[in-house]
Amino acid sequence: MYLQSTEEESNRANDMAVKAQTDVTYFINENLQEINEKIALVKYNLIPAEDWQAREEFFKNADKQGLMRYGQQFVEPYITAPYISTHGDFQVSLSYFNKDRDMLYLNENWVLRKATHEELEKILVFYEKAKARLIKRLNTYLKKYGLEKLHVWTYLVD
Repeated sequence: MYLQSTEEESNRANDMAVKAQTDVTYFINENLQEINEKIALVKYNLIPAEDWQAREEFFKNADKQGLMRYGQQFVEPYITAPYISTHGDFQVSLSYFNKDRDMLYLNENWVLRKATHEELEKILVFYEKAKARLIKRLNTYLKKYGLEKLHVWTYLVD
């Protein structure tokens, strides 16, 4: 037996699909979501732990924007080696762990150390450059193809 959606749910799903296929801002924002989340997490961890009020305010704002989820304020940035990805002369492999919970599950071959403030600043610059390149790529795609080539669906409307 298949579940039936109401007409209201079906219309809302259809409206969402139309928006995804016609709204350039929505297209760009959805494609930037992952890099924006990474940037928010690094910025959050650049705030000194002692300044808990600033951290709390940043988290509230980032949470409202959908950039940080509850629980992410309890994780800490760690550099893992060997590095996984590289860009130019700067190598990045940043992982986040709740040291009280997640450290137990790490592979014993991992070399892991807490990221320094300077490394986080470099990583933030790296992410900002990556975001700029992604925006350029998205704009090139939109200029060449527009949104007409997108295949958009929802689980209710396909």
